[in-house]
Amino acid sequence: RVPTRGPGEPDRAMGRSVNRTLRRLGWTVSSITATLVLTATVLAFVTGWGVYEGLGFRSFGVFAGIAFGTVALVIIVNQPRHAIGWVLAYLGLGWAVRDVLLELALYAQLVTEQLTLATTLAWIVNWYWQLIVYGIFLLLLLFPTGKLPTSRWRVALGLLGVTVALSMLHLALQPGPLAVIPGLANPYGVEFTGSLAVLRPYVLAVLLSLGFGTAAAAAIVRFRRAGGIERQQLKWFAYAVTVALVLVGSSSWPGMEWLLAISWVAVLLPPVAIGLAVMRYRLYDIDLIIRRTLVYGLVTALLAAVYFSSVVLLQRLFTALAGQQSPVAIVISTLVIAALFSPVRGRVQRFINRRFYRQEYDAVQTLAQFGAVARQEVDLETLTGSLLQVVDQTMQPDELTLWLAPLTAECDEVDA
Repeated sequence: RVPTRGPGEPDRAMGRSVNRTLRRLGWTVSSITATLVLTATVLAFVTGWGVYEGLGFRSFGVFAGIAFGTVALVIIVNQPRHAIGWVLAYLGLGWAVRDVLLELALYAQLVTEQLTLATTLAWIVNWYWQLIVYGIFLLLLLFPTGKLPTSRWRVALGLLGVTVALSMLHLALQPGPLAVIPGLANPYGVEFTGSLAVLRPYVLAVLLSLGFGTAAAAAIVRFRRAGGIERQQLKWFAYAVTVALVLVGSSSWPGMEWLLAISWVAVLLPPVAIGLAVMRYRLYDIDLIIRRTLVYGLVTALLAAVYFSSVVLLQRLFTALAGQQSPVAIVISTLVIAALFSPVRGRVQRFINRRFYRQEYDAVQTLAQFGAVARQEVDLETLTGSLLQVVDQTMQPDELTLWLAPLTAECDEVDA
């Protein structure tokens, strides 16, 4: 007898075949990204990491390619049809290509001294990064479900594409020195006259502001409509992006250059958070992480302000009294900070709970009040009413019923 297949068996077999093909494609893209990242790293060591200090995050593409490419592969292997995995793969490959082009341009300029080739490659890098920006727009529009918030956002997706295309055209024709490599000028720049020359410096800022504003609006709309798991996924992403922006922004402050290495690692946070959110791993831990970040961030800021203020004041006092500074000021300030840590942390914790976790804070206060009443109240009806009120305020059920077991003969004997 020839075995017969069920009505849905061909579709399932086709689905498994498509998934295998997508996984192979994911491994291929990941391998290409890893090869490009390795090539860029080798070229960077040949030309020297510190040659162009004005480039800032020169190794940013290496970290970004590794982070986005690795998380993309994990998602594609487990959920090959999820659009977020492919957007991350696109971003990882895009960063790797950008880094290779930049390092090749530096190699042509510094090692082989082929200025024409170096200028052409730098010109490509100068407008190419807008393709990566479009990938970021896609990520904001599609995360975490892999679909647009509503069908109406298809228009926004097209407008974002037009915005990126105009930005690329603007950067490709912008005259003057190329921003990616100091000392090289745009060979294809077009001089503007009249009002166009006045508006040219603001064109890119306006286009990027419109693009990121539209993408951020989609994320905000999705968050306001989301609930349950999707809201937790969005919290992971928002938390990682916020921390990464704070670290990168802090490294540009005067005297905070030591944070530059941390800011390179900060690029790992968004893709890792996206991977955790899409794979739904420990989603509800984000609430505890956010709360502790707020508490200890505020405590650290307050204690640092108190420490430096006390050191300055005490040093001035010692200078006025003894004519010179004294290390005693640092010792006293350290002891003051140690004594203030616990009470400051407690007050900040209560402030955060009242301000951002009001419902949970009210529930804790209600339970504490009920505990005091239960220890003193002996009337059953009053105690029952208090219990029902506490459960209603803390749990907010649709229906509430209290069942009391009748007293048995054994209970009567024990009471007697």
